[in-house]
Amino acid sequence: MKNRWNSCGVYMTATLGVSMLNYAPFAVLCFVNPLLTIEIAYAGIQTPRLAASAAAPAAAPVPSDPDD
Repeated sequence: MKNRWNSCGVYMTATLGVSMLNYAPFAVLCFVNPLLTIEIAYAGIQTPRLAASAAAPAAAPVPSDPDD
């Protein structure tokens, strides 16, 4: 069987010390994510946008140096 895993599968195999076939059932989201992303985009689901004032919070004041 030809090995078609990417660097994620190789990393998990080396880190966890299990074969790729034993790890495969736990990698379901690696295969489902692209399909779900396409389906959500096709359905037109979007994240709500923030108001302009909420998108850029004011900068925090810089504390003064007590040695000055």
